[in-house]
Amino acid sequence: MQSVNRSDKPLTTYRLSLRLIRYKFGWYFFDALFWAIMWVSPLAGGLVIRQIFDLLTTGAQAGIGLWGLLALLAGLAVGRIAGLTGGIYTNATFLLNISGLIRTNLLRHILGRPGSDALPGSPGEAISRFRGDVNELEMATEWFIDMPGMVITTVFSLAVMSAINPRVTMVITAPMLVIVLVISILRTRILAYRESARTAAGRVTGFIAETFGAVQAIKVSTSEEDVIRRFEALNEQRRKASLKDSLLTEMMVTIFRSTINIGVGIILLMAGDSIRGGDFSVGDFALFIAYMWPLTDAMFAYGNLIARHNQARVSLDRLKRLLMGAPDHSLVAPNPNHMDGTLPEVPHAAKSPADRLQTLSARELTYRYPHSERGIEGVDLEIEKGTITVITGRIGSGKTTLLRSLLGLLPAQGEVRWNGVVVEDPGQFLVPPRAAYTAQVPRLFSESLRDNVLMGQVRTNQEVFRALETAVFDRDLDDLEGGLDTVVGPRGVRLSGGQVQRSAAARMFVTGAELLIFDDLSSALDVETERTLWQRIFAKEGAESGSSNGSRPVSGDGGLPTCLVVSHRKSVLQRADNILVLKDGRVTAQGRLDDLLHSSAEMRRLWEGDFRGE
Repeated sequence: MQSVNRSDKPLTTYRLSLRLIRYKFGWYFFDALFWAIMWVSPLAGGLVIRQIFDLLTTGAQAGIGLWGLLALLAGLAVGRIAGLTGGIYTNATFLLNISGLIRTNLLRHILGRPGSDALPGSPGEAISRFRGDVNELEMATEWFIDMPGMVITTVFSLAVMSAINPRVTMVITAPMLVIVLVISILRTRILAYRESARTAAGRVTGFIAETFGAVQAIKVSTSEEDVIRRFEALNEQRRKASLKDSLLTEMMVTIFRSTINIGVGIILLMAGDSIRGGDFSVGDFALFIAYMWPLTDAMFAYGNLIARHNQARVSLDRLKRLLMGAPDHSLVAPNPNHMDGTLPEVPHAAKSPADRLQTLSARELTYRYPHSERGIEGVDLEIEKGTITVITGRIGSGKTTLLRSLLGLLPAQGEVRWNGVVVEDPGQFLVPPRAAYTAQVPRLFSESLRDNVLMGQVRTNQEVFRALETAVFDRDLDDLEGGLDTVVGPRGVRLSGGQVQRSAAARMFVTGAELLIFDDLSSALDVETERTLWQRIFAKEGAESGSSNGSRPVSGDGGLPTCLVVSHRKSVLQRADNILVLKDGRVTAQGRLDDLLHSSAEMRRLWEGDFRGE
């Protein structure tokens, strides 16, 4: 019989918890040990209390006497405090490690996917899953920490109570077992309520994220009241769904807690005659009462573990959808998880001879957006070292799609070759030091200008200043209150649109990449700044820029960089060694500007300033 590989089995919440326990077994072991002390100490205390009451009511002498028994109770209390202290520390460390692992693996997977296909929904919805759904899996795993103490408590307390009076023991435990069974039966309802609550919460988070990203559009259209009403409606849906989920959970908690009172009543009713008959002492009665709490807590924990894992199944399914087809077990794949604040350095690969660009070619690049006919089809591209290739076309012709397909940011078909060698994974290969890319709408982080330029790289201030000078940002530095240390705000909100684009350009220049790829970099620049920028990029020996300090970007061998540019600006088209004219996702003409103006009606239309899509 062929054995089944464990990794081939579907990842359930129980398997996920066991994988997380193995990931940090040392922390789990000590965490479970400390909480086992918390579970077991009341059992030992119950035995001591039994001896105390028997001593007081019957005069039965214990070996250590009354004061010794009281000292033992005090020692158990001290041990319980020590267990609680250790348990809190190890519990927090273990849970932060396992939730950090899940989030790290999710983020690694998302960042490794093509940009257009990284998320199945909105970023706001993804944030909701990163936060709430990971917390659900963390809490489901947390109940396994109590498992050793729960098992010891259940076995030991039932054994001791049964040895004293099996009939009473059976009667008081029966309601607890029934409640555990009821929770198992309610599994479908628990799942439905939790799915509804998590989905409603995700909608609210997603709507908030989308609202923040569209503030300007909302203000321009004076739609504030409509947005508020929509937000109130989503919150109302979330309130109702969360209320049902919380009500069911709290109802189960209340029922479990009520069994303690029921059990005490049963003990009082059934033990009275036994106490009068002398076969059930006051100490036995005190022990039964003392054991009701830990035994009920253990039964409650079993039921809660079942309920939590039923609820966590919803969260696991939501996180699996973020994996978008990747193996389920990649969610808990062991990976380094840096929790002490000491982060690894950003790897900086030295440029090897194979990284020097001679030619970059693409053949039959094709990509169509899902449920749409838009995209590119059958595009051939040839870029020679030290040349400037410009992609131009009307709005919607596929210029940005072509760049993103070439870079592996879209899952395009076709073949890409670097120096004649096939590139198997352009998304991983066409990165610094081979290629660097600036998007049409660059993203900055709410960090310092220096950090936004370096993105974790280690460079000297001189190198950073040189990159900023090439990007024509040197003249702006004096106006920033903190210079390189100025925090630019979320998405660079403290900078102008042109400064954001030039900051992103400096980020590209500082890498020293062989191939520089610009997606309409100058769209937010004034004419003079644009002219200076391209002069510095294309200058030879500093002649055109009037600078001899080497501020222009250079390739690794000191020569001019190779540029691939999306632009319709005349100054760029005039400098181009090769121009590709796109129309409806296909290359309709290519060559130098003078030739295209004679041979291509589309190029003449673009040269005259008509960029409207059909």
